Amino acid sequence: MKVLVVYYSKTGNTKKIADVIHETASINHEATILPINECSIEDLNNYDLLFIGSACHDATLAKPMREFLESLSNENTFVFAGFYTHSTALPKGSERNIQLFNDWAGQCQMFFEKVSIDKKIEFLGDFHCQGKPSFLIEKFIQFKIIKDRKEWPSYKKELRLHPAQSDFLAAADFTKEIIKKITI
Repeated sequence: MKVLVVYYSKTGNTKKIADVIHETASINHEATILPINECSIEDLNNYDLLFIGSACHDATLAKPMREFLESLSNENTFVFAGFYTHSTALPKGSERNIQLFNDWAGQCQMFFEKVSIDKKIEFLGDFHCQGKPSFLIEKFIQFKIIKDRKEWPSYKKELRLHPAQSDFLAAADFTKEIIKKITI
């Protein structure tokens, strides 16, 4: 099986996850990894499976990735899975964390699903994890999202640890599960 990992990364977080997905997919398959600016839409049908990754900007996939996905044709022979990194809470635990995720990263999966429907491409699922924010994004989070001065230090400390080894292991497991879905 031929696998392509294509990604957009501004701060390096998404590239780290892309590297893990590529490494995992390469174990038993012919896998290629390309940043979005080196990927040709015309070549995508040369692959059986695409892992498509992006940073999360403004609650959805980054603009370069949205434009890339919107430019896909309606005649594709590949299936795809998505992945993205974000700098908000994970959607588990408290209702507040779930709401923060939905408000600031929740549209990423919906965008992948919309592409699947609009472009008639089977979508196999998605993976996401936190990523260390850039300085400006960190300040935005501090002053617009996590405004509580007592909460901010622990939030910032945790966020700066990602992606962490646990995220890399989860990305590898995700890759194996996606590949398993189409090789059974």
